[in-house]
Amino acid sequence: PTTRLGEAVKERRGELPQIAADLAAGLPRSTIGRMERGAHIPSYDTALALARWLGWSVEDVMTAAREPVPTEPATPEG
Repeated sequence: PTTRLGEAVKERRGELPQIAADLAAGLPRSTIGRMERGAHIPSYDTALALARWLGWSVEDVMTAAREPVPTEPATPEG
């Protein structure tokens, strides 16, 4: 499952390819993809770059990286 950070990164990236978003955020290649998948807890330096790119605080980035996006429960047929 993705995280709140992953959702925010996807939204900020919009239609940009991930590599372009990595460069725009000043991050190593493929970092954006790992963030979007919720497969990476950022280091301080990465969190700082993401915070600047997203307009968030580092604390917000670190908190959002650990918060899964809730999935909607399946609705019963009928």
